[in-house]
Amino acid sequence: MKLSPKSYGRVLYEVTKNEKGENLEKIVEHFFLLLSHDQMLTKINYIIEEFIAYAKEMSGVTKLEITSARELSNVEIKKISKHFGDKVEADLKIDKTILGGLKIKNKNIIMDASLKNQLNKLKNQLA
Repeated sequence: MKLSPKSYGRVLYEVTKNEKGENLEKIVEHFFLLLSHDQMLTKINYIIEEFIAYAKEMSGVTKLEITSARELSNVEIKKISKHFGDKVEADLKIDKTILGGLKIKNKNIIMDASLKNQLNKLKNQLA
């Protein structure tokens, strides 16, 4: 049974999280042999991305995707981020089509406070 890159990334994290030195090197070497055997070396970049994302999640880092119609200052981003905890990593996307306001994505939850969304709701209520 072939695993997904996400699964390989999580497995790598779990088997290496408390290891150091020579033991860590041996584990990583065996992991690469496993990837080679499973013909997954071409997916190594995806596996590393998943490993990093999972390691951040396990250390309590909250990942946010903030979409705004304009560039936000670092102060504004920090004010938004503080509502999601102490360890927050925020990525800003600019999308002028939302007209104003914000959309915030945290894992599978999307909070849409965009002007475009509010206008669409008003349009639906009036129709």
